Amino acid sequence: QLKAQSEVALEQLKTSNAQALALHGSASDTFSSIHGISQERRLQAIQAVWSAIVDIRSEVPAGLQMADAFPEDEYDQLFFKTPQLKGFIDGVNTKALPEMTAVRTSREVEKWRPFMGEYTFSLYEAYRILVVRVFVITALGIANGKVEPWYSDEVNRTLVTRILTPGELKEFDDAPTKFAFIRRAIETKIIAKVARIISGEASAAHMLDQGGQILEAVQQMNAALTKQGILSK
Repeated sequence: QLKAQSEVALEQLKTSNAQALALHGSASDTFSSIHGISQERRLQAIQAVWSAIVDIRSEVPAGLQMADAFPEDEYDQLFFKTPQLKGFIDGVNTKALPEMTAVRTSREVEKWRPFMGEYTFSLYEAYRILVVRVFVITALGIANGKVEPWYSDEVNRTLVTRILTPGELKEFDDAPTKFAFIRRAIETKIIAKVARIISGEASAAHMLDQGGQILEAVQQMNAALTKQGILSK
């Protein structure tokens, strides 16, 4: 009798163990599937944001890149007194703004926002809106006969200080080509963050906070451009 009971108990234990192993295996497979899908979405988000960055960079007008290499006291000569450069300068015109990638791609990239993280998205938005604002400030300056340096603008300065560390900000202030410097700095930060996403490292809390601060400055830029009638509400 005792032997029979022991054999029954043993069989029940085997069955219970088999069920537990099957459940564990099923849960593990489900987790792996979800993790694989999430990683695939993250990679697609990375591709979307970097493709947009490359497109925006490639469309920065030659006139803006040229102006970046000139000191402020030579702006008048560059923009208004050098006929040989008129072909380059003419490209910096608000009529060209609606067709710029920096204006058109925001919503497409935002679809992938949950998968790229707030910090990466904030850097992308900063890159995009900074290119638009530098373009607008320069274009309006040309139209009005006096171009002011984009980095003297208070709203632009706020965004730059939110993006850069104190050491990087010092380098920015000393840089002869500030527009190239800030774009390169943002690209470098995006690449560094993307590497962490791909490796599966968790996002740091301070990066989430910094992302929020950057987006706040981006919103100030958007508000300024909307007030000027450049962007629609």
